[in-house]
Amino acid sequence: MKKLIILLACLLLACAVACAEVQSYESDFTTNTDGWYGRGCSVLICADGLYVGGRTATWNSPGRPFDLEPGTTYEISVEVKQSQIDSGRFILSCERKLGGETSYENIAFAEVKKGEWATISATWTAGDYDSFILYVEGGEAKTNFIIRNFCLYAADVAPVAAADEVTYEPFVMPESAEELAAYFDALTLQTGYKKAGNGNPLFTQRFGADPGYLVWNDRLYVYTTNDVIEYAADGTVKENSYGQVNKINCISSADLVNWTDHGAIPVAGRKGIATWASNSWAPCAAHKVINGEDKFFLYCCNNGNGVIVLTADDPAGPWTDPLGHALISRSTPNCADVVWLFDPAVFVDEDGTGYLYFGGGVPAGQDADPGTARVVQLGEDMISIVGEPQVIDVPYLFEDSGMNKIGDAYYYSYCSNWNTGGNPYGMESGAIQYMVSDSPMGPFTYGGQLFANQGKFFGLYGNNHHSIVEFRDTFYLLYHNRPVEQAMGITGNYRSPQIDVLPVNGDGSLGPVKGTMTGVAQLMALDPYQQVSAQTMARQAGLEVTGYADAALTVATTGDWLEVSGADFSCGAADFTLCAASENGGAVRVMAGDAVLCEIALAAGTAMGEITVPCASVSGQTNVTLVFAGDVTASWWQFTGE
Repeated sequence: MKKLIILLACLLLACAVACAEVQSYESDFTTNTDGWYGRGCSVLICADGLYVGGRTATWNSPGRPFDLEPGTTYEISVEVKQSQIDSGRFILSCERKLGGETSYENIAFAEVKKGEWATISATWTAGDYDSFILYVEGGEAKTNFIIRNFCLYAADVAPVAAADEVTYEPFVMPESAEELAAYFDALTLQTGYKKAGNGNPLFTQRFGADPGYLVWNDRLYVYTTNDVIEYAADGTVKENSYGQVNKINCISSADLVNWTDHGAIPVAGRKGIATWASNSWAPCAAHKVINGEDKFFLYCCNNGNGVIVLTADDPAGPWTDPLGHALISRSTPNCADVVWLFDPAVFVDEDGTGYLYFGGGVPAGQDADPGTARVVQLGEDMISIVGEPQVIDVPYLFEDSGMNKIGDAYYYSYCSNWNTGGNPYGMESGAIQYMVSDSPMGPFTYGGQLFANQGKFFGLYGNNHHSIVEFRDTFYLLYHNRPVEQAMGITGNYRSPQIDVLPVNGDGSLGPVKGTMTGVAQLMALDPYQQVSAQTMARQAGLEVTGYADAALTVATTGDWLEVSGADFSCGAADFTLCAASENGGAVRVMAGDAVLCEIALAAGTAMGEITVPCASVSGQTNVTLVFAGDVTASWWQFTGE
């Protein structure tokens, strides 16, 4: 009787914990299952902890609901042991429901060797959900395992400053032009993450992965996953779980060297455009004329469980959510068994018909033929589908669909998985492959490998995600690499976008592409006599771009700077105009190459507006640098010719 009372008390306690906002929770499973249940499997108490058996799929796993406080950061850890395979990847994952939509997220990973305990741990910030369940899953389909010492508790995370961050004395407005010049002469500048002369990475003020694109009005727009640095409780950088990514970056360029930052689009989460979504990964974009008007469409994935679509009247936004739910979800026909329902690619054919490609992941034992790629025709409105998604037969698929029409042929491209050994095609693992067809929906014939894993060129291996784009009669490969992470002295798979030329050969074959830090040549000179957005830069250090679309602004503090490449001063220079503001007072030095052209002081309380000053003469084609002091929020700048 006493044991029964204790058991009932423990169950009531577990229920109370699950129903109240949790700040801390621990279980070693010595008494009972503590509220954990089996999803497609069985769970029972054993000598070492909670035994998980009867599995037939990797997602069969123990789970437990928690009521977490939105916005609170939690430390989560669990120990796992298995004794059936040499080594297997196990995952701490979660299921979230909000407004009738269900989404999933992989929070943390660990390799669990046979007969050895391994710890999966994460620092994770809770969102606002109707319900939330944590799972421990992985291994192979029939791998039984044990978990113990599951801990969850609220923690304050204190991010560490970047290694090159400089602390400055408060800015004091100089009393004369001579004092201002002397101040700048003695100023120590922030260290940038991009070397002079390099075109790659495309930007460094944020991370950016999985580049998608749109060509519009002779500009190349690039959209990227906005990787967010995650920190452990001790301030060290953690491996990227992608769970905090809920924005999409948008940049554009006419010359492929100077890139305008249109800001980070707030796609998902409570403050996002699509409030029902949890994450925003792997974007792509399209344009179509509908009812005589230009319309733009941005597609991305809600983690690994569906495709989001947003619409706008401009490729930079602002964007709206036309559906209020996913375009593709696990309830979409022929999609429930797609391991990773993500990585969309959109293609609009010459007749105006749109197509969407998506999917990825490798079911156990199906490395050579995963069967997880899908294609579906889009409706005339580009926010609906026609018929059911169809399977694309893609050998050794991992993720990352792409579609291009080159000549009369359709090229489907993708990233191969990590188990390609012995394949008959000569493909490498984690590399970009392509297939060819005479129809956008296939069937496709394997064509070859066009880009090896970026680690081959840069030493840092990781997932490989690409886009092929034709711009000004040349084909380019957009991909990601990890140079900013490396320059910061951190590691965790935080990625940045790059571009290199893609050879298209006479026989229709593609590549190979060589990854470089030099990147591509500047296609045209920058015009300094037109308003140049202060968010346009070839290189920078320390700057932050806030807002997005028309509301994007550059925020600078002491020692920050930006540089544009190849400005053409064929008409000389007489005046310089800056549209800027300053809350506490600031200043800007303007340089052409190494020559100082002018300096501008902004008094404390300066509202956003135009300030024009005379400047020294300059001629020819040169780089322009703006150096900042104090606090300055800048919108645009412009020179007047002589």
